Amino acid sequence: MIANLNTLIPLLGTEYCPDFTNKILLLEEMDAPFSREERSFTTLKLHGVFSKIQALIVGKPEKLNTEGSPLSYDELLVETIGPCTFPIISNFDCGHTSPMISFLQTEQLFLVAEQGNISIQEIFPEYRNFITTQPSHRNQIHHCHVVTYP
Repeated sequence: MIANLNTLIPLLGTEYCPDFTNKILLLEEMDAPFSREERSFTTLKLHGVFSKIQALIVGKPEKLNTEGSPLSYDELLVETIGPCTFPIISNFDCGHTSPMISFLQTEQLFLVAEQGNISIQEIFPEYRNFITTQPSHRNQIHHCHVVTYP
């Protein structure tokens, strides 16, 4: 499931909120001040989203603003989400970045994230019905990493 974090939050608790059960949640954000990011991830937690998903992929924001916080973005995620049983991948090249890795909302993906190695594969690539502008980036994960807890 792919969503813009700022657009997803108002849907929580409404009939328009998607079902997060057993999904890989990929969140992207263009403008990311820490105060709003903390509030948004806390809201997702309070709505039980993190108890339903299988993995979280957080896109690299185009405009990250720490607002003077001594925390890194990964530390903010760890502090806000708390202990979890699923992998978290951050700094993923999607959304408003270059290169930009794109997936279909309905695309079936298989994610492996262990010991710092990340692999995302399409389950049915033969059914892809669009062409990306930079296909070489589809099979490469640039600068992203698995978030680790202290």
